[in-house]
Amino acid sequence: QMLFEDSVKALFGNSEDLQIYHDGSNSNIVNNTGDFYLYNTGTADKDFIFVVNDGGSNVNAMKIDASEVARVQFQNDNQVVAIGASDDLQFYHDGTNNYINNNTSDQDLYIRVNDGGSAINAIQIDASDVGSVKLPNDNQVLYIGAGNDIALSHNGTNSVFNNNTGTLQIRNVAADTDMFLSINDGGSNINAIQIDASEVGSVLLPNDNQILMIGAGSDLQL
Repeated sequence: QMLFEDSVKALFGNSEDLQIYHDGSNSNIVNNTGDFYLYNTGTADKDFIFVVNDGGSNVNAMKIDASEVARVQFQNDNQVVAIGASDDLQFYHDGTNNYINNNTSDQDLYIRVNDGGSAINAIQIDASDVGSVKLPNDNQVLYIGAGNDIALSHNGTNSVFNNNTGTLQIRNVAADTDMFLSINDGGSNINAIQIDASEVGSVLLPNDNQILMIGAGSDLQL
């Protein structure tokens, strides 16, 4: 048994490269040269576990599972992985649900991908816009369904809604609430078509001087 008093260092290496000591308050392992390796290689599939004292109780803070390709596990409910100087980004499980928490006011959350060598923002969650979800790239497509059955996109000029499979149904299931198709006429938003739910689904053209044109050459006008 060897006893090193406070602040007395155990030194290893020709240039005192590795130092181990206790300064009276904290324990320190200092590597001054090269990379720092911790090995657990004596027995196959034995884990590496970091244990801390939380209010008098020892808990496993982190486990590296040797039998699962060195899977890193945080095994406690409500244990937070916090990233950033102010714990800005947090990941945790509360025992029931999983959370990705952006903890700093009005900072957006991005999911980025590499598209042919270029890093792009695939999804943006705008914190200052009530958490609006944005697909911020032209020609980026939102697909819905196992066979990409519905596709929503904007090509830089026009917006496109494609239904690729089956019948397209647009439903308003709230009782007696109408449906409107609205457009911008010279800077003013107007309802071009109204479907009146309380009138057996009557279809209305609700504007004076609005014309219903029928035929390739607008042959019939009502």
